[in-house]
Amino acid sequence: MLISRDVFTKVGLFYEQYFLYFEETDFCLRAKRCRYDLSVYLNSRVWHKVGASSGGGITPLSFYYFIKNRFRFLKRFLNLSSLAVAIMYLCSIRIWIDLMYSLTKSEQKREILLSFLKGLQEGIVVLSKEKRLE
Repeated sequence: MLISRDVFTKVGLFYEQYFLYFEETDFCLRAKRCRYDLSVYLNSRVWHKVGASSGGGITPLSFYYFIKNRFRFLKRFLNLSSLAVAIMYLCSIRIWIDLMYSLTKSEQKREILLSFLKGLQEGIVVLSKEKRLE
């Protein structure tokens, strides 16, 4: 991402409560709300070291934050009715697909399951505590 200092001045910094995952999406949506244009240079090449921040691949740490922060992101940006629909979808389908995929890709099955449960529990707590952006 290439972001000018002026954008940070108006939009604010990355939301630190995320720690891992969704922080750049949150920032981009806030920038759009401030009427900044977002663009992608389609001919660019990016070398991305997958999982470098969390130990590589699907780890209990990465999975925990991915589950928890999905709830945080939805709460921050959706109105109440949209949030209800998103949470129903998330809890009935999406997170279970993520769990099954992660369990098949990781050798740390027990730890993945425990991190899923912890992320789910804390994600639900986030729903009651996180403030919605206006």
